[in-house]
Amino acid sequence: MDAVLSVARAVEPDLGSLGWFVILWLACCICGLILSGMLPLGMRATNLATFGGASLVIGNVILLLLLFVGAALFAVSALRISSIVLVASWIFLFVPAVVDALPERWTDSYGGLMVLLGVQTVALTMLYRSGHFAIALSSI
Repeated sequence: MDAVLSVARAVEPDLGSLGWFVILWLACCICGLILSGMLPLGMRATNLATFGGASLVIGNVILLLLLFVGAALFAVSALRISSIVLVASWIFLFVPAVVDALPERWTDSYGGLMVLLGVQTVALTMLYRSGHFAIALSSI
């Protein structure tokens, strides 16, 4: 175990921030892939073709954009560029298999969109409470 940690620390000394970035980027990728299947708005599942479904999709997209920008600011302020590229690409590579394994009733329903709202809200709350995010925002 010590050998694995020493190799990981050689790539990225701040493993805590790397762990937070993994969680944030995983939320971005999963939510992004599920929401991309619902766009354009006229082509989504028939049970979401109402005004409520459209507003849930639009709300999720807005939260996803906020989460993406926040995760990017967090990563740039806390991690090495090589760590960001390595971890983000590995997550982006394997997330489609995870999303594909989810049942359709989880991805194409009101309940699924509400869960996505919850996941993004929790991730944004985690990001907001992070000290690195406050430092990144103050530097803008």
